[in-house]
Amino acid sequence: MEIDTAALIRYDLCHDSKSDLLMSSLQRLYNDEGTQFGESVLGGQQWERYRFEGELPTSDNGFSTFESVKTFISFETRHLIDTVTVAELSEGQVEEIEEEEPSRTHYVIDDLAEQLTGVAQRIPTVAPTDFNRQTVQFYVEPAESQPVTGDDGEVSEELLAQFLEENREELNKIHYGVDHPQSLLNGEDLVTSQGTAFPWGKLTVFNLTSPPDSEADLEPIWLRRLRPLHEYLRTYLWFNHRVSLLAELDRETHGIEGLMRNGSSESSQFQEMLEIESELDDIRETWTNRYTKTVDEVADLESRPPLRRPHRQQLEPVKIDEITQGAPVNSHLDIYDQQLATLSEQISSDLERIGSKLDEVSNYIQDKINVRATTATLRQQRATNYLTIVILVLTAVTVAIAAVELFWVG
Repeated sequence: MEIDTAALIRYDLCHDSKSDLLMSSLQRLYNDEGTQFGESVLGGQQWERYRFEGELPTSDNGFSTFESVKTFISFETRHLIDTVTVAELSEGQVEEIEEEEPSRTHYVIDDLAEQLTGVAQRIPTVAPTDFNRQTVQFYVEPAESQPVTGDDGEVSEELLAQFLEENREELNKIHYGVDHPQSLLNGEDLVTSQGTAFPWGKLTVFNLTSPPDSEADLEPIWLRRLRPLHEYLRTYLWFNHRVSLLAELDRETHGIEGLMRNGSSESSQFQEMLEIESELDDIRETWTNRYTKTVDEVADLESRPPLRRPHRQQLEPVKIDEITQGAPVNSHLDIYDQQLATLSEQISSDLERIGSKLDEVSNYIQDKINVRATTATLRQQRATNYLTIVILVLTAVTVAIAAVELFWVG
């Protein structure tokens, strides 16, 4: 199977508050200001993208071995910034993969994928950079289209199943495991995870149709076809990021509850309540900020693919797990859907639970403040009563003295 085009694609993601840091980091990395692309509607910017390309440092990562390296920045999604880095393999790298034994090509591809971590380590991202969880796809485009379509031009389930079975070894050579959960995107690109432990990590994408070699102004045509994968990754990475932040906040509020449950001696209670109230205000501010951001981000992500999926059936018209004997029960996209649903439920549950917990803590503090205020009022009333009695006594004494003086004068 002759390879015409091969490239590694790394996906990264950060919040739009990191935009200045992201842009400056890429400008230093590429020694390039970046090329801006966009489209204006009625005088306003509808969407904005940047492309960085050029020579990258080679002292540690060996980027010079690639044919080219480009990073694409997209601000299309509200709150979030997509960063996609594409490293196209050179002829020498492609030949090495074609000539190596299948048992050795895995190491070659893994080493090349590891090099893209050099970019991720220099920019703000919530995507993992450790070796086994890299968000890197290995895209392979053969020189010729594969015989998987029928007379009507559509993918034939029978021919596709036959192709997968007959080309197990060749596909394994490019790190594509036929026995792994697979998906066929839009009838053109086969997708599977290189390792089953972390389906959001390294993938292999094999194109069946061998489209004409073409490139748009901004990015390769074939990269556009893989946007559904990046939409899945965007949603997963940000959901996972927010779940971690909510868990951190959960631990913080748990500590506050423990502090209040322990109580203190009568003499130090007033000062302790002031300290707890101050700490609670800090946590409440953090909570409000995270809660507002999380609600807005989740609402926006839920309005986009893949959570809004009117075209889900078109994205995966042929379910490989249903046509291949002994295939896993779920397709690759099925696993994505299931895990996103679980994360979505977890975020909703965390928001509700922490919100209720903070309400309880706030009520507890407010009750203590009310008790403190009531106690202070009673003390003030007692002091006022004592003062009134003293005044009355003094008045009586004054009257008595005056009466005595009048008596002696008289």
